Amino acid sequence: VGFTSAIALGGGTLQLNNADAVSNAPVTITGTGTIGFGGGITAATVGSLASAAGVGSIRRQNPSAAAVALAIGSRNAATSYGGIFTGSGSLVKVGNAVQTLASTASSTYSGSTTINQGGLTLAVSNSLTNMLPSTALTLGGVTAGVPTPGTLTLTNAAGLTASQSFSGTTLSANTL
Repeated sequence: VGFTSAIALGGGTLQLNNADAVSNAPVTITGTGTIGFGGGITAATVGSLASAAGVGSIRRQNPSAAAVALAIGSRNAATSYGGIFTGSGSLVKVGNAVQTLASTASSTYSGSTTINQGGLTLAVSNSLTNMLPSTALTLGGVTAGVPTPGTLTLTNAAGLTASQSFSGTTLSANTL
């Protein structure tokens, strides 16, 4: 089913050739590491994802330029990821815990953002507009036939103005 032990990525690329390879593993990027996907992978799950601000990159596109839908949070652990997401894939938040995105740069992926369970917090420490792309946002999903709520929160460091837009909806502070 995949790894369950902690994975620390200090450099290089962790190439995932199996969609469930790290679906139960906590992955921490500690250096210049990136996570990539093998050919044929169009969806993958990471148990939990963490890094310091400005550290890490995940290209959600496989070598054939196909989009990869990346689900994060299946371990139900609250973590903070400070890196960026690139490529044409989508981001799906799963699991009951809150995933914080604390990047100092904007992610450039072109897919949608879905919060099926738990919460996603955008912790902005500079005057950043659109930490995530302004594509579609979906809050809530269905797990085992039961609707599950999802929340999005934007926090600004003191004295900063930051905003996040999703297809015509702008979140300037607090929770959507």
